[in-house]
Amino acid sequence: FFDLQTLTKHSISTELFGMKRYGYGTGFGIDYNNNNVFGNAENLIIGANASFEFVSPAVLEEIDTTATQSSIFRSYELRAEYSVPRLNFPFAFLDNRPGFTNATTRYLLAYSRSDQLLFDINSDIGFNTRFEVNHTQNYSSFFDLIELDVVDTNPSDAYIRNLRNEFGTDTLSDGTIVDGFELQRILEDFNPQISSIIRYTFRSQDTDLIKRNRGYFSEYSISIGGNIPYLLDRSVITPDTLEGHLPSLFGLSNNELNYSRFIKISADYRRYYP
Repeated sequence: FFDLQTLTKHSISTELFGMKRYGYGTGFGIDYNNNNVFGNAENLIIGANASFEFVSPAVLEEIDTTATQSSIFRSYELRAEYSVPRLNFPFAFLDNRPGFTNATTRYLLAYSRSDQLLFDINSDIGFNTRFEVNHTQNYSSFFDLIELDVVDTNPSDAYIRNLRNEFGTDTLSDGTIVDGFELQRILEDFNPQISSIIRYTFRSQDTDLIKRNRGYFSEYSISIGGNIPYLLDRSVITPDTLEGHLPSLFGLSNNELNYSRFIKISADYRRYYP
């Protein structure tokens, strides 16, 4: 006999959790899922979560002697993902052609904000347009047409000082004292910045992705970054003048958002043996 069951069109899931880090806190999240939004197998997911943590004055003073009041740390996140089982513009002409099967187009938008000990994330905004397609059973392609991320942060001097105390510094051959490599990477993450990436990824595999007990898995990609903020800087924000940074989005802070242009090539090959 046949047992057929349709997908639930609307579904809502929630979660409630507690946590203890510097103090005690709680958080909650909710996700809404809509299958077949417009009748053509589209999928829409909208989610939100928030967390709150109360930290006593005694704990704050142990971490930062300048802190004298209790504080509530907060973080919020909103996200939406929309996907369709086909290639949309500008690659719609390739849809269902030989060598372009099981295609998916995904759009992702996310926003988060966080007020934490000694640093604030004024805004973290991400947007991505991604195309996925199978060429054969073993070959697949993924193309991120636009991967945009805006991170606007305010780390305090006390926070940076604590990081230096934890990770230490390095001394060059000429006696110059500089931040350690790991610390430089952490500090770079806290610089207000805007990044944009165009990325093509080719995947070849002949293995069970769960067991991974035979065959091989390989993935190769090339990325070009920084072109969107570069064009905004040169042609929109300050025409004919290259500043090397952009103003904070929507005037949320007085920070300048740095950006860099780059080309990145990566390769990953793995072989599995029983």
